[in-house]
Amino acid sequence: MYYQIAICDDSKIDTQYITNFVKCWAQEANISVHIDAFPSAEVFLFHYEEKKDYDILLLDVEMGAMDGVTLAKTLRKSRLFFLQAILTIFPKAMRLTPFIIS
Repeated sequence: MYYQIAICDDSKIDTQYITNFVKCWAQEANISVHIDAFPSAEVFLFHYEEKKDYDILLLDVEMGAMDGVTLAKTLRKSRLFFLQAILTIFPKAMRLTPFIIS
């Protein structure tokens, strides 16, 4: 199994932590992953216009102009990404929490 994963977080430290977490998970689950990291929702959207092949989005809830929840809703409304659920990242708790977008 192979997953393309995008991490969208404005903190380099949090991005590195999440990248390491995903790599450990993938290794334990015997899954191949490719991870791209983006420092903002806007940078992700610009890139996503050209490359729409992500299987999993890991989005920071607290970012600058556009947060992860707003990004997920934008993708869902524009039908650029079929989202049933996203994983949101709460930096204070550093845990991944499923969040249903309606």
